[in-house]
Amino acid sequence: MTIWRLGDQQPPEPQRITDTVVMRSVPGAVAKGGAEALRAIALPDRGLGVAVRVEDGAFRAVDPAAADVLLQLLGEIDEPALEAIRRPPLLNASEEIVGELVSDVRLVNRST
Repeated sequence: MTIWRLGDQQPPEPQRITDTVVMRSVPGAVAKGGAEALRAIALPDRGLGVAVRVEDGAFRAVDPAAADVLLQLLGEIDEPALEAIRRPPLLNASEEIVGELVSDVRLVNRST
């Protein structure tokens, strides 16, 4: 595992940033991104775990969806960094904000 520090030449992969943001924003959380737009999050203290995967494998949608699932499981989380992942801006070719990516995940109880 490579540790990135401010001032290094190459920034970390976006999924590593998201894993870190989730773990810093939610006490006790463990997060790991994987191939084909997968994000797994465990909350061992609460006995919860969830895996979010985007069907078409596009990474840009997995983080908003995972943040949306966390908010549905835990309620509001007052953490600006997590909110930035939940609703990332969409940029045009001129790097101007033209919208935002919004998740529409609805959890259902399938345990019955």
